[in-house]
Amino acid sequence: MLTVQHLRRQAAGPAPPLLAGDDPTGAYDDTVALITAAGFRFALAPPGSTYLGDANGVTLGGSLMLTQVRDDLSLAHRVKTTLHELAHIRCGHLSEPVADGDLHRGRRETEAESVSHIICQALGLDTAAFTDAYVLGWAGGDLNLVEQCAQRVLRVSREILADLTPDITGGPAAEPGATGT
Repeated sequence: MLTVQHLRRQAAGPAPPLLAGDDPTGAYDDTVALITAAGFRFALAPPGSTYLGDANGVTLGGSLMLTQVRDDLSLAHRVKTTLHELAHIRCGHLSEPVADGDLHRGRRETEAESVSHIICQALGLDTAAFTDAYVLGWAGGDLNLVEQCAQRVLRVSREILADLTPDITGGPAAEPGATGT
């Protein structure tokens, strides 16, 4: 059966290479804690399992309230994917109605992966090799769509970074690129 996702992957070429190596961010456990604090169960799952299918991660709302990430990913890709799934939650993707499934799905994936990329970059994990191809694939090469997502992506990235990196005074962390006085 041909699905929109299958056709999109065929048009975009081969899937981008998964990240290899360890997690230099140290943010995995805290990211899982943010997912569970939002009311979702979190589980590592084998590829091909019921909800995960061939995806690296999935988050389901409704009565399930479940986030799954592949259990065979490298630690670097696992933290990136877990941040991607948290971004779906924080961007409101599970609570917004889907007016146009194809366009909306592309926008949701573009937003979630962009948030994940910004956070990973800020924490010292370069995801560009995977993220660039993923975002352009889901955006259908539409750079206007990427631009339309920017405001939400930056807001959610700041919020998650503040939760992951509170400063020593207990307040929110400084925004990326901010300088002290």
